[in-house]
Amino acid sequence: MKLAFFLAAFSLIFIRVYFKNWWHGPHVPGKVSITVKTDDDYERVQYAGRISFSPDEKRIERMSPGAYIRYRHNSTRFSAESDVKGAITYDTPGKDNMAEAIHEMIAFGYDAKARMERVFERGGDSALLQAIPQLRSSTASQLYLQQLLRNDVITDQVLNGVLSYINQQGDNEKRKLLELLMNKICLSPGQWPAVEQAISLIHSTPDRSAMESLAKEKQQLK
Repeated sequence: MKLAFFLAAFSLIFIRVYFKNWWHGPHVPGKVSITVKTDDDYERVQYAGRISFSPDEKRIERMSPGAYIRYRHNSTRFSAESDVKGAITYDTPGKDNMAEAIHEMIAFGYDAKARMERVFERGGDSALLQAIPQLRSSTASQLYLQQLLRNDVITDQVLNGVLSYINQQGDNEKRKLLELLMNKICLSPGQWPAVEQAISLIHSTPDRSAMESLAKEKQQLK
């Protein structure tokens, strides 16, 4: 009797879970929610699933079944979602804000590696340098920087662009990026002064001293 009761209860729970999952549609991977809030500014970016944009990154072209975007920046809002067949439904009042929502998704690192590769294919190092300041994700920024530092030598233009980005970071990030730069690139004598100038902008004495020692070591190896 107890066994029959247990099996009946288990069956009811299983059916409930099955139909709950069926009702809510397919499993949607890659759910992301980012909120940035200050005293007078509020921004939230939420998305899930695979989403493809137009070449100019202003329109949604495709969304995988169950995918969605929900964007809010103060009073500006946008949302879009796809059904189980991939048909996209937009929040009509906010559809004009689609380009802004896409821009912020990319800035926070959506599909960062594939996007970096598209930017590089389209415009090379110059396009990467122009794209980095628009990013708000350190992980995405480092992907772009690693591509710029893919070779043993770099042009002055690329070096100056990389250093300009590094100079805007905090001490910890400056140290990591300068280490990457000095360990990866064979800098010419004419390029070292710019690197030394960037090192001098590190406020932390231990971090600055460590980078000065590394710079001296690398130059002695020439």
